[in-house]
Amino acid sequence: MKDQSKKVANLKHKEQVEKNRNAQLMEEARKREDNMNESSQQVKDSLQLKDERIEELEEALRESVQITAEREMVLAQEESARANAEKQMEELLAAMEKVKQELESMKAKLSSTQQSLAEKEAHLTSLRAERRKHLEEVLEMKQEALLAAISEKDANIALLELSSSKKKKTQDEVALLKREKDRLVHQLKQQTQNRMKLMADNYEDDHLKASNSDQTNHKPSPDQIIPPLIDLNQNRSKLKLYIGHLTALCHERDPHILQDLAPPSAYHRSQQDAWEEELQKMSPEQLESELEQCERESAELQEYANSVLQQIADHCPDILEQRRLFTFPFLGRGRMDVRMNQGHLLLAVILIVCNSQLLVVANSWWSLAMNPIQRPEMYIIGAQPLCSQLTGLSQGQRKLCQLYQDHMVYIGEGAKTGIKECQYQFRQRRWNCSTVDNTSVFGRVMQIGSRETAFTYAISAAGVVNAVSRACREGELSTCGCSRAARPRDLPRDWLWGGCGDNVNYGYRFAREFVDAREREKNYPRGSVEHARTLMNLQNNEAGRMAVYNLANVACKCHGVSGSCSLKTCWLQLADFRRVGEFLKEKYDSAAAMRISRRGKLELVNNRFNPPTSEDLAYIDPSPDYCLRNETTGSLGTQGRLCNKTSEGMDGCELMCCGRGYDQFKTYKHERCHCKFHWCCYVKCKRCTSLVDQFVCK
Repeated sequence: MKDQSKKVANLKHKEQVEKNRNAQLMEEARKREDNMNESSQQVKDSLQLKDERIEELEEALRESVQITAEREMVLAQEESARANAEKQMEELLAAMEKVKQELESMKAKLSSTQQSLAEKEAHLTSLRAERRKHLEEVLEMKQEALLAAISEKDANIALLELSSSKKKKTQDEVALLKREKDRLVHQLKQQTQNRMKLMADNYEDDHLKASNSDQTNHKPSPDQIIPPLIDLNQNRSKLKLYIGHLTALCHERDPHILQDLAPPSAYHRSQQDAWEEELQKMSPEQLESELEQCERESAELQEYANSVLQQIADHCPDILEQRRLFTFPFLGRGRMDVRMNQGHLLLAVILIVCNSQLLVVANSWWSLAMNPIQRPEMYIIGAQPLCSQLTGLSQGQRKLCQLYQDHMVYIGEGAKTGIKECQYQFRQRRWNCSTVDNTSVFGRVMQIGSRETAFTYAISAAGVVNAVSRACREGELSTCGCSRAARPRDLPRDWLWGGCGDNVNYGYRFAREFVDAREREKNYPRGSVEHARTLMNLQNNEAGRMAVYNLANVACKCHGVSGSCSLKTCWLQLADFRRVGEFLKEKYDSAAAMRISRRGKLELVNNRFNPPTSEDLAYIDPSPDYCLRNETTGSLGTQGRLCNKTSEGMDGCELMCCGRGYDQFKTYKHERCHCKFHWCCYVKCKRCTSLVDQFVCK
């Protein structure tokens, strides 16, 4: 029984355990079912979200396809527009070529027209000269007729007075004759004044305009004042002799004519014998004061001489005809016959020549590089105009300055660029393009038509083209802008031609008008040495401009993602000016020696060589000796110049010092060294000092 009860108890226990286990299993089953329901709900939710996302992507895809189609349509339209533009460009190029041909024909017609105008102008000038001559002859004949009539009246009056008749009729006849004589004397005075005025006007038309066009307000340097100052003093002495001759004529006729005129103090002043030696010892300020005093005394003497002439014309005009001719040593150039009634003209000639002596060393527009120029907008109302303050400009250049004031700053910059490049190219030559003052810039050496002068004219003209062309691109000038050069034919068709290029065409044209203006104003006799120098300057100016024009090249810039350069934009750009200097230096080495022909044109000295083109340099005089200092030629010499002892070239001591030997000395040389780059972003260097040997020409 106990066993049975134990078994039953065990069975019950097992059954209870089984129930508990089943209950647990049921509980777990319910939990799993709940979990599965939750997961299935989540799956449904995720599927719904994916369906919504798929719908959004499909909508975006449809929109992308539509945009792509629209872009393809736009690209097709742009391609069509580009094709039309290329077609229009070809038509424009053809039209431009036609216009160029028409322009060439017009230029030929214009050249013939200008030639005919020049011939007519020459004919008109000869007619004017002939008319002036006839007028002078007519006035002279009138004066002679009036003098004859006056002499006749004097004879009749003397005859009636000698008759000692006191009849009223005789006295009335004498009074009538005296009145007629006074009327004739008055007419003679008027004719004399008219003749003097006519001669003075003729001289002013023929000479004064040319003389005044080259005058400038800038004073030469002290070294350049002394020789002209001596000439001015000599001319002043000759002017005193002329006044003394006029005074003697007056005292011969009537001592009381000049009693109201007091001669200036300069008339009685006698120059010391050692005056020229004292000039050499004077300081620059004293020389300028002496120059002003000479000019002031010359003006006083001129005014006194004019007053003497006026008194002669008023009181005894017959002196001007009775003393028909006298000789006068005019400016040390021999003796010339001068009519007394041309006194005003003679005085004007003397003073003009005296003043022109001070301009022997002519100023040049190169001086714009030495004197800083303010921009035109810096001049306020009431201030002195810009162009009147600039020295070295000719009459034509001053007119261009008045029309294009904003250009003058860049003309000065161009001249400065040319001078610096000249000094760089000739830094190892005996002549190193040194500047001597702020007026003539290079001094007397430019008066010689040498190779060096040719290079100087060319590089300065090139500098003006370079500066003006770049100023146009930068928008600094009101009359020009970016380059409008035609698209190069060899440029790939898928590259764009645009951007803002340097306006080389405008720079070339303006530089030609401005730089050549001084040379074109000169009117020297055909075949003369001066005419040859003018042609030489024009040739070298053109060579410098053509160097800049021909060396300008195409520059391009890439466009694209990460520098892929799928597209390029190109424009016209000036070459680096160092290339221009090197190019002209090569032209300097191969410059052509020229001379003036009988037809008034430059021709080769040696016909074995090819004639120079518009890109070549030309010279007419051999180069002076640059070894020694020479005030006449303007050579500064090579004394004190650094040289290279180990070099066998022109910078070597043997050639640079011209065999005179050299001195050696030690000097400290400072330079940057041990440079390091530091992030970010600068370079830091140390300053090193070393003791080096240098060699200087004796």
